[in-house]
Amino acid sequence: MQLRNIMLKSFIFIGFVLFISYYDVYSSIIINELQPAPLGDEPEWIELYNPELDTLILNDYTITDNASTKNLPNMIIAPLSYALLTKDTMLLQQVRNIPLGTTMYQATLPGLNNTFDMAVISDPDGITVDSMYYDVDWGEKGISFERIDFEKPANRGNIAPSKDITGATAGRENSVVPVEYDLGLYMLGQSKDTFHLQIKNYGKREAKQTNLKLLVEKKMASYSNTIEILKDLPNISAGDSLVYIVLLSEIENAIDDRGFLSISSIVNFEHDINPENDSLFWGAYSPFDENIVKINEFLYEPETNNAEFIEFINIGKDTIDIEGWIINDQFKQSGADEIIIEEPWFIPPSNLFVVAMDSSIFNHFPDLIDNPFIRISQVSFNLNNDSDDIILREPNGAVQDSLSYYSSWHSEWVQFSKNISLERISESDISTEQSNWVSCTDSKGSTPLAVNSSKLPKPKSIRVTADPNPFSRITSTQDGRTKITIEMPFEQGILKAFIFTADGILISKIADDIRIPSVIEIYWDGKNEDGYNLQIGPYVLVIEIADLASDQILTDKILVVIGE
Repeated sequence: MQLRNIMLKSFIFIGFVLFISYYDVYSSIIINELQPAPLGDEPEWIELYNPELDTLILNDYTITDNASTKNLPNMIIAPLSYALLTKDTMLLQQVRNIPLGTTMYQATLPGLNNTFDMAVISDPDGITVDSMYYDVDWGEKGISFERIDFEKPANRGNIAPSKDITGATAGRENSVVPVEYDLGLYMLGQSKDTFHLQIKNYGKREAKQTNLKLLVEKKMASYSNTIEILKDLPNISAGDSLVYIVLLSEIENAIDDRGFLSISSIVNFEHDINPENDSLFWGAYSPFDENIVKINEFLYEPETNNAEFIEFINIGKDTIDIEGWIINDQFKQSGADEIIIEEPWFIPPSNLFVVAMDSSIFNHFPDLIDNPFIRISQVSFNLNNDSDDIILREPNGAVQDSLSYYSSWHSEWVQFSKNISLERISESDISTEQSNWVSCTDSKGSTPLAVNSSKLPKPKSIRVTADPNPFSRITSTQDGRTKITIEMPFEQGILKAFIFTADGILISKIADDIRIPSVIEIYWDGKNEDGYNLQIGPYVLVIEIADLASDQILTDKILVVIGE
């Protein structure tokens, strides 16, 4: 099929060349514009132009394409005026902004191909008056082809896609016709760090004393910041162009804001006749400093009435907009689960924000329902229970923070990790170290949008409580256990917990050199070291904790009673 199209194009083009070689193409009526591939309801149409100072009367003319010939209606075209030919003049008027008074004729046109073809106007004797060859690949569908110079043949070098913002200039001067002064501005290409702007002189004369103005705007929740960058341009000869490279670093040095930036670029030229192509609007992304947003807490194994979540904290000094930021888990053959922040989300400094995997988190934390700093993911995202990655990236791909966790990251005292989150200990230490994470000790198992349990104010000495106390192995609300809560003045410590009889005999080790956070809950079921139930009566719980940072050792003891 491709070979057939190439041969057909060649045949049509050869025919076109023969037409313009044999006949006088500098005729009194010219094909000035045509629309062979319209979009929507727009009908195909052809625009004729009378360049003469006399009225043209055209009777018994024909129009031919590669497949057929059609008779044209008898036409009268005023001097220096246009005439539009289409099968439905009313529909064309509805679709296009046709100037008032433009001559229009209802005509049966050949079926102009949506790929490539030619249109040939012939007089009653069959002599070619004018012709135009086109290939839709030279432009795009919905955009008309306009003649540049009506004194030259309408071949590849003398027709071009319309530059008009409406995609055509039916009944008006062609947008591609050179004027005395006309500078155009276009985006040639861009990367993360550079933007290539082309300034082209479409006019007939040299452009002097011009400049390029960039207006850079950053919109935030409470303010909008706009700065101006002005650059003088060298003289540009008629038909020439220059490429101006805008560096992202240049923009960043001018505006003290990061994130998505809106940029208006304008070529200023006092004598420019065509201002429609002088402006260009585009966007850039200026990345934030690395690690100003950190992963602060995450829950990967919730109960059925709860949801997975990831909590982050903005440790920077400014409010940031995280629109377009991306959260993903471990990459695998099928790809990675990915959450994109689709809308503006302004996070103040030192503020927490949470992305939860579904709304069941509100069953566990109903007070978060109207909190603006929690959002529910609209896509499937699942953190593995054994191990996974959490990666936070900016829209340009820059990684803000990341970690690879394992279930073994939970503290040694945690026997069952379901519904217990992992909390960050220090914002200054890196996220990838297991030693910077500890199991949550809050009674709910996690602390979304609240201070991590490991960072709550610490007592000046050890505090040990048991609840219930006394407790019963049969009727206790803790399934035959008592909950022992230990609070200490250290960030982390090594715990030893022993049970003695009232006369000082060691009968059980509840904990032996277990690494713990500042607050912890452990349980005792009233059994001895061998797993046998102890008799009803009082026992002594002895606690010893060594501070990991200083090796300081603190001790405490309380009486725990096994009841009936």
